[in-house]
Amino acid sequence: MRQNISRIHTYIAPNSCPMIFPLYNPAAVDFIIFWEILERGISGHLHVHGITLGAGHARLDGIVEEAEGAKVKRSMYAETRRENMEVLDAIRNSEWNSEMNPVVLSVEDAGIKTHDFSKG
Repeated sequence: MRQNISRIHTYIAPNSCPMIFPLYNPAAVDFIIFWEILERGISGHLHVHGITLGAGHARLDGIVEEAEGAKVKRSMYAETRRENMEVLDAIRNSEWNSEMNPVVLSVEDAGIKTHDFSKG
């Protein structure tokens, strides 16, 4: 994720990226499910990454709006203003600023998964 951010926002110093775009959301958890079928002598695991616990309340919206509306000295370059807007949009649309209803439950039926372990 951090490499992707550095590639998209080339004008942000790489050592500043962790301060602006944290790598991990503290409300996210990973699950690793280990399984084994003794009769067949096979086992494995499944990694479920980044499940967010709880609801987000878009706490950064006020900060982003304040930064957008702030009177700043005029920049000589239009790119600077455009780059600032891109960073604010990235923050506004990030998982850190999500707004959601904690009552909503989404379920996806992925169907039955089968795998022939004799093929690797």
